Amino acid sequence: MAVQSANITVDYTRVPGYPHESIAEDAINVIDKWLCDWNDRITLAKEILGGSQSTTVTLPHKYDAGDNPLNDVYARSVDIQSVGAAPGAAAGELYNKAELTIRYSTLDYDIDVPEGATVYVTEAIEPAAEFLTMQEEGLYWAAAVPLNPNEAPSMVVRMFDWVYTVHRASSVPADIWTYIGYVNSDYVTSRSLGLGFAPGCLMYGNPSLKREVTSEGATAWTITYRFTHRNNGTYASPKGWNYFPRSDDLDANNNVTFAKVYNSTTINDTYWVKPYPEASFSGIIV
Repeated sequence: MAVQSANITVDYTRVPGYPHESIAEDAINVIDKWLCDWNDRITLAKEILGGSQSTTVTLPHKYDAGDNPLNDVYARSVDIQSVGAAPGAAAGELYNKAELTIRYSTLDYDIDVPEGATVYVTEAIEPAAEFLTMQEEGLYWAAAVPLNPNEAPSMVVRMFDWVYTVHRASSVPADIWTYIGYVNSDYVTSRSLGLGFAPGCLMYGNPSLKREVTSEGATAWTITYRFTHRNNGTYASPKGWNYFPRSDDLDANNNVTFAKVYNSTTINDTYWVKPYPEASFSGIIV
């Protein structure tokens, strides 16, 4: 999908006394007023708001604050009011001018423009955890007092969910249902959060979809993906979802280690048991 900036083709003039700018710590809001020919009002409003048309996504109009720019302030709504009747017009005939009140504000989501991708994205990190029961073999309460099977210790593995939401998508990716329960085979990067996720550490959960209708009358989608991150190793040596706890092989500090499981006495990755299949998420993450 191609992405382009708002292209204003309609002639207009700014109403004297505008814009009105409001700058606060958590948001920027601007009200501007433009005047155009009455017959051009709908075209101009659509160009200001942008949206999806066929295979092109057009960004909303970005507010121009002059030499000291304001970042990420885009058009959010347009109100239209008739101004002045045409000379000699009879009562009830169309007006010849339209006044457009444009409301700009900082967006609730980030605008990203990678080539060929949908552009409106929100990202968040939420807490998650996994409850694991360890094996009791090789553990003792005291000398010659081993743990019984029902006394196996348990542990909470702390994790987090990476919640990735795409707004105003013109279509639903073909891979959205295919890889539920899979883990990432490749390195995945969150551009807005500045995080990187090593292969095998992200598990793709159930997505949610919400249908929207754009100002063009076209169908758009809000798609929320949820990936659960688990790494029981280190940054340099990550141990993700296909590693499992070994209570009989503690580290130097008596912490539980996580290791691969094999289905052969020949110990190499050919026989590595991976309950969680791997796939590339490149068709999902823009």
